[in-house]
Amino acid sequence: MIMSKKEYDNTIDSSIESILLYNIPEILTIYEKRIFESLTKNNFKETEKHLFDLSFDILDMPDEDQTFLLRIYFTSIVTEIIRPNARSNRLHPEILAYSKIIITTIESWENVTEFILSISWFVDNLKNNLIKNTVFFIGNSHIETALSLISLNIENKYLSLNWLAEQIGVSTTHLSNLFKLHMGETITIYIKNKRMDRIIFDMKYTNESLYKIRLKYGFKNQSHFIQYFKKAKGKTPLAFKKTY
Repeated sequence: MIMSKKEYDNTIDSSIESILLYNIPEILTIYEKRIFESLTKNNFKETEKHLFDLSFDILDMPDEDQTFLLRIYFTSIVTEIIRPNARSNRLHPEILAYSKIIITTIESWENVTEFILSISWFVDNLKNNLIKNTVFFIGNSHIETALSLISLNIENKYLSLNWLAEQIGVSTTHLSNLFKLHMGETITIYIKNKRMDRIIFDMKYTNESLYKIRLKYGFKNQSHFIQYFKKAKGKTPLAFKKTY
């Protein structure tokens, strides 16, 4: 049964009253700080724990209000992660696509139990599909600049540690050490994985041919492209594309 606008507005008003009654704003403020601190430290197990704790802390609320609150809160986490990139026009279509998938899934959860059972899935998607592909509160200007340059130049063949260090104005050793410290992997591996993510996105969500995708990312040799892709995904580009 589809609610009328008046019924919908009444539901929202009722949920807001319940949120205020149970002192939820103060609780959310506390958890917001904890959750984003754990995300910026790449401590995803801790993020899961905070989301579990939050879900259990609101169990005294009416069921429909629990769902209303968690739906808004989980969605807000997604939007906050992508916000810095949206402001600076660095939001690639792949991030929008992954964000939409996550938010659509959140909206399908109908009760607090579904939220609790899906927390690991949610955090895993934040980690693998959003945070690793965005400039997200890194806290170091050189790394933020490097991530931005990588995102904007991922299709260019000249993208490398040496080129990045030259653009930023630091030594390759200093940038390499900083990147490994903040990101947990080398720049070379990050660029390789980022390029592969973009290639797969184009294969999944665009109508571009494999030939155009290969050239777009600097693979003039078809054999090299096939070997590069197969090493990363265990199958040829054509075999992978057929699954979509």
